[in-house]
Amino acid sequence: MLSALRQRVSLVPRLAPAQICRVSMISIQKAQEDEAIKVLDEIQAPAAPEEQPMQTVVQQRADLDVMHHHIPPAQSPILQLFISWIMKDGKRATAAKRISDMLLRIHIMTQSQPLPIVEAAVERASPAVWVSRMKKGGGKTIVKPKPLNERQRASWGVYWIMEGANKKGRPGKDIADRLAREIIAVLQDTPGEPKVWANMQKKRIHEEALTNRGNLAKR
Repeated sequence: MLSALRQRVSLVPRLAPAQICRVSMISIQKAQEDEAIKVLDEIQAPAAPEEQPMQTVVQQRADLDVMHHHIPPAQSPILQLFISWIMKDGKRATAAKRISDMLLRIHIMTQSQPLPIVEAAVERASPAVWVSRMKKGGGKTIVKPKPLNERQRASWGVYWIMEGANKKGRPGKDIADRLAREIIAVLQDTPGEPKVWANMQKKRIHEEALTNRGNLAKR
């Protein structure tokens, strides 16, 4: 019996380490493609009616120094992303002060708690998928949608809001003022026909991902 068992074991093909690694990578790629297809299905599904654009109330001559104690500290992961993006030369305290000023200006313009407004704007500007480009034989480029985790989504949303706020001609005397105006504009933008930079970028990526959905493996 032992000799027969040894013969059976010897007949089982053994995978080399490189082959095992390749099988693992194929499994990961397949899982990512399945997740991308699921996300694209959600994007194509009819969306629930969005809330009406928020109305802003501008209060003149607000005393920022007095109002600082009403603003939460920059401990939110979303606020930390903003701080990381605007930080220069490692001066994190300076960047945090500017984000605190941004929150104050949002509060002045809306008369509402600023943090939920920031989080809602980032969520609206964040893409659900991304597209990767791969060179194939003959110089052909294949575009494939791929899913993003929550941090990646938020990072792109924050980046596009920052990018829009820094574009030439944007109103605002400093970065805190420009960011506050851009965040409010993201929420006031027209659904389906965006005019604000961050929302336009999200729509572009989603449309490109849907156009190239056929490049994903069939389930």
